Amino acid sequence: MQKSFDVVILGAGISGLLLASELSKNNSVLVIEQRVEIPTSSYWLTPSSSLKFAPHLRQCIDGFHENMEFIAFDDSEFSLKGEYAVWNTEKTVKVLSDVVKNNGGVISLDDSFFSLKYTTNRICIKTSQADYLARLSIDCMGYSSPIVHAKGIVKIYGYYILHGMLMEMSKVLNPVGLHNVMLQREPSFLEVFPLNRDRAYVTVIKPLSSLTEKSNIQRDFKFITRDTRYKDVLKVIPAGSEKGRNVESSHFVGGVVPVGRLQKTALDRIFFYGLSAQVNPAASATALTRILENYVGVAARIQHQLDCNKLQSHDLKPCLLAHLNGFNRSFQLSLFKDILHWNSDDFRLLIEWMNELDGQIVHDMIFSQLRVRDLPILKSLKFALYRRNFLLLKPVLTGLLKQF
Repeated sequence: MQKSFDVVILGAGISGLLLASELSKNNSVLVIEQRVEIPTSSYWLTPSSSLKFAPHLRQCIDGFHENMEFIAFDDSEFSLKGEYAVWNTEKTVKVLSDVVKNNGGVISLDDSFFSLKYTTNRICIKTSQADYLARLSIDCMGYSSPIVHAKGIVKIYGYYILHGMLMEMSKVLNPVGLHNVMLQREPSFLEVFPLNRDRAYVTVIKPLSSLTEKSNIQRDFKFITRDTRYKDVLKVIPAGSEKGRNVESSHFVGGVVPVGRLQKTALDRIFFYGLSAQVNPAASATALTRILENYVGVAARIQHQLDCNKLQSHDLKPCLLAHLNGFNRSFQLSLFKDILHWNSDDFRLLIEWMNELDGQIVHDMIFSQLRVRDLPILKSLKFALYRRNFLLLKPVLTGLLKQF
């Protein structure tokens, strides 16, 4: 016998759990996850102000910081001042999954989606464990979504490959947003996001135009954490503290972040959300910022459509709130296309530019909150022309042209 739900959410990542925590208040909700455990391989840093959109998640913050560092290969650096929160992934996942279950929702693990079909007033979701009937399915599977690729509705420009782990930290560090540790033609970048209990999420990031490209990201991670100045600060968590589990696998963080554009936000009875909806086309750890600002509003619009029983693609399209305006989306995509061709000297020029800009503009650039009306953006163009530093000129102009 087929089980029936109001909403079936595909993917128990942060996007799926946030929507499930809201929609399960008034609907029967099933969350399907192909892994045997809810994934904890992601990590997030947001402005502390993001907590005003989800105050009940304050307990999930494991570190507040007043600076974030950006460092080039020659140690030139930029320090971004602000108030930033590092999220404890395991706490966040635990709190949200408990909310879903306490609301009566169901989370089905080790359950892989593989197909679907439409029935009268329902959509049938086929998985390795069962067939589920739903009034609405929400795809939060990200770049790996079979639906997104089978329907040909995504244009991918490239990827950020991330490889790292949760490590012990022997002394206090400020968050490191990006550090190009090694002089390279095609640079990789280190991120370090410290937690309160002397631990940190440590990851190497590599931009690639294709997943078929050869990447030495694991080799870079081992070299940086074992053979550079970071070896005196960062240590692998001892195996004994994890009750004999494989430390590297139990504390792995990373994955693949696609950079692209989704051509459609919805199909009949299918709504795309999270990475699959590309709320930020070129973000990894900072992507949670925009999702926190919008997930309650998105859930409210979905609830309205459920209440009205209007679940066709044109009905669902307005449910995706404008996470990014045209300027920010165009700026981020243009910047990523340029980053694919950067060398270490180009990143050093970025540090030079950042030191000339107003700190708030740099903050808004990182978290995709730039506003065209901000005069400092135009001043930055003047600086670029004066210093012949054209690194961000094309992304800024591309974003501005999008407004006309």
